[in-house]
Parts: sequence; structure tokens; C-alpha cells
Amino acid sequence: MNTKMLSYILKRIGLAILTVWVVVTVTFFVCQAVPGSPFVGEKATSPAVTAALEAKYGMDKPVMEQYFTYLGDIILRHDFGPSIKLRGRTVASIIVEGMKTSVKLGLIAAAPA
Repeated sequence: MNTKMLSYILKRIGLAILTVWVVVTVTFFVCQAVPGSPFVGEKATSPAVTAALEAKYGMDKPVMEQYFTYLGDIILRHDFGPSIKLRGRTVASIIVEGMKTSVKLGLIAAAPA
């Protein structure tokens, strides 16, 4: 592999990492800007229950501390938290499950005809 190709690959990887960081950051701050709480639903919860949930998930901390905790969880532990839609599952397990299918499809597409 020549240096031009290696430079190109490293540049593409760097841009991919930058793109993912921008998407994660924008998504985090847009979710913070939306009024309400993820714990507001059809069933009314008492202020004590809401406060306990916010403390459990760190939502009672300053926004920047939440952001750096979130980034640290993603980078160091590959932990995107629990799924809100699919109870009892983590977002990481859902991503891994989807990646298995994507890899299979990629291998099929890359196979010589």
C-alpha cells in the first residue's frame, strides 16, 4: 500500500469520526433544548418519582457534565444507555444486532458473481 492510499484511508476514517461526533453532539443538545422530560408520559408521576429518575440517570446534573458523561460512556464503555422503546434492552445490543445483518448483506454484495 502506498502512502497516498494510506493517507486517503486515514483521512476518511478521521472524517467519519468527526461526523459521528458532530451528529452525537447536535443530537444531545437538541434533545436538551426540547421542553419536557423523557419521564413525562401518559401516566402522571409524582415530583418525587420524577426527581428520583432524574437522579438515577444523571439528569439532575449540569448540561455540560451530562454531555461529557455521555461522551465518556460512548467512547470508553460503548454504552449508549437503555432503550426507551424496547424495555430491558440496551441501545448497544440493538446496534450490534443490526450490524450483524449489515455485515451479512455487505459480504453478499462484495462476493464475486
